[in-house]
Amino acid sequence: MKRLVIGLVCATGVLFPHGNVAASESGVTVRWDNGFRIADRQDADLYYLRLRFAIQVRYTYGKFDDCVLSNAGHDWSDFYLRRARFFADGMAPNKNWYYLLQVQLEPQSKVNLLDACVRWQRFDAFRVWLGRGKIPYALEFMQSGFALNGVERTIFTGETETDGKAKDIFGHTIGRFWPGGNARFPVSGQILPGTLYPIGGMTLYRSQGVYVCGDVPVPGFRDVPLLQYWAGVFNGRDTRGFTNNTSDMLYSLRLAYSPFGKTSLTVQGDLRTSQRLKAAFLVSSYFYKDEADLRYDSATGKYVADKYDIQDYGLDLAALFRYRGFSADLEFAFENFDQLGDTPDNSGNYDRRGGRINLGYFIRPGWLEVVFKWAYLERIHDNDAEASLRTGLGLVDTCNGTAVERNLQQYTVGLNWYLHGNHQKIAADYSYLVRDFDAADPDGAPVQNQHDHRVRVMFQQLF
Repeated sequence: MKRLVIGLVCATGVLFPHGNVAASESGVTVRWDNGFRIADRQDADLYYLRLRFAIQVRYTYGKFDDCVLSNAGHDWSDFYLRRARFFADGMAPNKNWYYLLQVQLEPQSKVNLLDACVRWQRFDAFRVWLGRGKIPYALEFMQSGFALNGVERTIFTGETETDGKAKDIFGHTIGRFWPGGNARFPVSGQILPGTLYPIGGMTLYRSQGVYVCGDVPVPGFRDVPLLQYWAGVFNGRDTRGFTNNTSDMLYSLRLAYSPFGKTSLTVQGDLRTSQRLKAAFLVSSYFYKDEADLRYDSATGKYVADKYDIQDYGLDLAALFRYRGFSADLEFAFENFDQLGDTPDNSGNYDRRGGRINLGYFIRPGWLEVVFKWAYLERIHDNDAEASLRTGLGLVDTCNGTAVERNLQQYTVGLNWYLHGNHQKIAADYSYLVRDFDAADPDGAPVQNQHDHRVRVMFQQLF
């Protein structure tokens, strides 16, 4: 890192005669300001390059319910590097053009360019973004993983715990995402290859595409209420960095209204102790079509080679409030997934739904915060054995018999200690996790639900 900094300084012809800020004949300065910056000497807000690095080190102890046979005896205790990221961003050749690169360096993943985008931002009311990044949809996943008021996002978005031993129904090695066993439940890589059914949380994750966005003041109010919008076209839901296989695209629209002036939509909690009420109300929607390479044959109970179309769409409603150290995030989402043409009786049509509540309060302003998080998710609404097999979600073997998953629930209490804001903090939480079951056979005996317990401690450093 030292050699990199020296090389960048030499490349710009900058010397350091006056500490951490130095001027040069080339018209730039080098300084440390929320990252290493090479900035314009005449305009401190214009930085051509900023370099940052961030890590999250997490300890997890999880106790699985032994009645789920694939989990029996598989409790785990784990030190885990949840996030290790390198960021490079800046404005070049002027403030009208912003760029961002985010490189994923976690040991459990390959080195991966998570985000690579350029944004033209000449006008506040109309900006153009293009490249690869988060699809602008919903709230929780759009909130930065380094600006959460807790160890992690909720199961509304998906799960992140891993031990690298579990396998999905197709025999692929995966991490032990809660709820374990056959129930793969990731944030990314959520699309099952056999059916294209999404089994993660209520997030579209990342893709390549383009969107327009802007901030539009609403006249006639004292505090200048603000309407923000994002409208985009992308390759698809949770796509990798490959070309699109069809001519179909994903279309997304996101609107946010802040009645008391602009409110951050990417940071959880009220770290800065807002003296006046801040609030935002959001509505998001998307529509997506794609093709699958396999279909489920209910007569044989197997997947057979064929082509058929699938489509899904979703709606997300969210609100957030910040006031004197108190914060509240509320969110509900609905999705519909349809295997078009697969079955004439519409049995290939499924709903997904979920919700979450995230509450926080600083018992010592800017320093110590208590939080409560609740989340609920139905990966298949009104699930049964046929739907579980057709979508690829799968059945669950328990000590009381074979079961189908009805819903997932999370109840979390936590404590966050901000040493230097989100740049350095410690977060700890306890979660009571429930997976609600029904018997796979409608005439069978009731099946006991899954009850798990989890304790996590996380240290974060962002510099």
